[in-house]
Amino acid sequence: MAVQGYLNSRPSRGFFAVTPSDTAILPEEVKGVYCLTAGDLVVDNASDVTATIPMTAGMTIGISPKRLKVASTGTYLALK
Repeated sequence: MAVQGYLNSRPSRGFFAVTPSDTAILPEEVKGVYCLTAGDLVVDNASDVTATIPMTAGMTIGISPKRLKVASTGTYLALK
């Protein structure tokens, strides 16, 4: 599924490290997530629907999650 709207129409302006949390919402809207080390990415979307996505190192996924959950393994950067 492709990301719709302006988030997908421009290059990333930067990034920040993400600390997984079951309660903390990401501090700003992101256009994707980059995987530094392999693991399962567990995310909530804006409607609080949870998904588990297997990620390999170097993989980028074009999603705009509300939060990255504690069950996530691996190391990630959020792309703004």
